Amino acid sequence: PPPPPPTSPPPQRRRPRQMCIRDSKHANVVEVYAVGEQDGQPYIAMELVHGRTLSDLLSEGAERGRAPSVTQVVTWLRDIGRALHSAHVGGIVHRDVKPANIRIGDDGQPRLLDFGIARDDAFDGSLTHTFAGSPLYAAPEQITGADLDARADVYGLGVTLYECLAGRVPFAGGPFDQIVKRVLDEEPLSPRLLNPAVSRDLGVVCCKALEKEPAARYATAAAMADDLTAVLENRPIQARAPSRVARLRKWSRRNPARATAAVSAAAAAVLLTAFLVLQDAAAERQRRDDARALVTTAQERLAAYRKARERTHELDQEIGRLQNELTYRYLPPKEM
Repeated sequence: PPPPPPTSPPPQRRRPRQMCIRDSKHANVVEVYAVGEQDGQPYIAMELVHGRTLSDLLSEGAERGRAPSVTQVVTWLRDIGRALHSAHVGGIVHRDVKPANIRIGDDGQPRLLDFGIARDDAFDGSLTHTFAGSPLYAAPEQITGADLDARADVYGLGVTLYECLAGRVPFAGGPFDQIVKRVLDEEPLSPRLLNPAVSRDLGVVCCKALEKEPAARYATAAAMADDLTAVLENRPIQARAPSRVARLRKWSRRNPARATAAVSAAAAAVLLTAFLVLQDAAAERQRRDDARALVTTAQERLAAYRKARERTHELDQEIGRLQNELTYRYLPPKEM
């Protein structure tokens, strides 16, 4: 029989690499045993970790009034920060850091779970501009589809820390589009305002991780973990509180209506002040012109007075001479 017509080979489907998560194995990252596909269904075979998620612990703590202590929370997230840094060094951006993906094992150790939507830098950028993750924990650049790096996970870790400290996420409630708008445009309240047990340095660490601009956040998850360690050890942190100008900008972003009203009031005050200043300047110029006119008139009158006085002196001398002539008109002085 004739040979069958040649057929093109079926397109090769990209298979996930088993790579970076395994290569960057960390005690606080769930171990991945295999990544593959079975009967058309992709799968990830991971270590089974007995325990409860951080999300469950927070919910139970809110219901029973026994939330994890600030020190315990900071210790857990410090370890997760180091685990994230290990993944980042291996080329992985998790993209979905949140309490539900952090499991506290029966041994008390936290482990980072669910690398299902993680992005591998070795792949192309097809996932870079596609939103994936939870909007409540997603960084602004993740929502807008901008390029992502490790600082997106720093933001997610910051939201997780905020929720543990304040009892709620920074931008909670409402439909998806409202959450997105708040994440992009508004500034969160300081966790210290919601929980007095939060120290000043811990509040600075949390707010720095939640900066809108990636360049303003911690450059690495390890840097954030180092500052959390400093908080635990009562040492100075590397992060600095925002300046007054930055705080004013954040307040304006958090209170746009009040900021607009304040700017309008300030502009009106400036205009009113300028009007009054100009009015006073015009009045001052008029007073100066009037004063100059009076001075000129006085100088003219003074000059006329001086001339009149000189003329009077001349007349006095003439009168004296005439009186002398009248006195000695008929008898000379000797005969007189």
